[in-house]
Amino acid sequence: MGIVSSYVQSVRDALASRKRIEAPRLWQACWPVVLALLGVVALSMAIAPPGDFDFHFREEEGIVTTLSAIFLSMASGFAYACWLTEGKPGHGLRLWWLLTSLGFFFFACDELLRFHEQLGTFVRHHMFGRPTHFFRNWNDVIVILYGVIALPIIAYFLPRILRLPLHVELLAVAFFSYVVHTGVDVMPHGDGVIGRFMSSIPSSIPEESAKLFASTFFAVAMLNALRVLTRTPNALPAPPPAPATS
Repeated sequence: MGIVSSYVQSVRDALASRKRIEAPRLWQACWPVVLALLGVVALSMAIAPPGDFDFHFREEEGIVTTLSAIFLSMASGFAYACWLTEGKPGHGLRLWWLLTSLGFFFFACDELLRFHEQLGTFVRHHMFGRPTHFFRNWNDVIVILYGVIALPIIAYFLPRILRLPLHVELLAVAFFSYVVHTGVDVMPHGDGVIGRFMSSIPSSIPEESAKLFASTFFAVAMLNALRVLTRTPNALPAPPPAPATS
C-alpha cells in the first residue's frame, strides 16, 4: 500500500503543479483538428476512383496511410525536439521523450513498410498457424500488443508527464482513437450478427479514419508538450527532495 499511496500522491502533486502553467482547454485544442480530419475523410471519399469510394482507406498507397505516416513522423520529431529542450534530467522526462521519439519513428516506418503485416504472415506460416476464431490474422494481435506494451510505460511516467498541461489528455484522445481502430479491425467477419454487419459496410473507412485520428493527435500531443517546454524552459518543478536525515 505504501507504493500505491506514494504513486497517488505524486499524481496529485503533478496535477497541482500544472495549474501554474497556462494552457487552452481540451475541447479548444481538439475541435480544429477534428474538423480538419473530418474534411480529409470526406475529401478522400470524394476523390476516390468511381465506384471505389473507400480506395484511399483500403489501399496502403492511399491518402490516409500516407498522412498517418507523416503525422507519426511529426510526432517523433516533436518528441525528439522535447528531448533536446528538456534540461532537467531529474524529472525523468528526457527518457520519456527519447522513448516516444523512437516509438513514433518505428510506427511511422511500420505504416510504410508494414512490419506488423510481414511479422504476422511469418508467424502464421512458420510458427502458430491461424490465430483463434476471434482474430482474423496475427497482424491484429501484433497491433494490439503495441498498445499493451505502451500502457505500463505510460503508467510509469504518468506522475511526471501529468505536469505538462494537456499532454496526457491529448495522448488519451489519441489512444482512444487507436482502440477504436483496433476494435474495428478485429471485429469478426463471420456468419454471426456482427460478422454480417461488418461485411455489409466498407469497414476500412471507420478503421483507417480512427488510425488517422490517432496518429494526428499523437503529433498534437507532442507539439503541445514542446510548446510548454519552449515557452517555460526548465519551469517544470522537479520532484521534492527527500527530507534530510539527522
